[in-house]
Amino acid sequence: MSPRFTADPTATSAVLFVPPKGEYEFEIGKPKAFQRTKKGGGESIGVMYMMAFADGQFKGKRNIYSCYTGSEGGLSYAKRFLMAALGFEITQDDEEKFNQEFKGKDWDFETSTGECGDMWNEVAGKKVLASTDVRIAEDTGEQTLQWIGFRPVKS
Repeated sequence: MSPRFTADPTATSAVLFVPPKGEYEFEIGKPKAFQRTKKGGGESIGVMYMMAFADGQFKGKRNIYSCYTGSEGGLSYAKRFLMAALGFEITQDDEEKFNQEFKGKDWDFETSTGECGDMWNEVAGKKVLASTDVRIAEDTGEQTLQWIGFRPVKS
């Protein structure tokens, strides 16, 4: 006889939480590499993180941030997130420090397994301040979180 399982879909959420426009502190989850075909064609490649609100009235609610690496623009924006998560301000001086400290490190990822190199994993468990807004997704018409910018959390 096979084991019996019971699931309760009413105990979870089918949608990602979208807060009002504002600035929030997030705790960064584990990375997962991805590759998917865009609706209009072309590939979307990168690393995504589950982000949990770290405090306040939304504590524990979740959303996703994706670091797109398939274009210079996407990678540049991902770098802003990574810099803030690793404690760097988004300034020219801090960017130079970031580059010196992390050039040549393990930034690899494997989309077929979802595995990510050491540096992608380095930000898991860290916190970041994010400025956000709300937008309507073109493909679904649903409200979605728009990530505007990032700052490091200072102790």
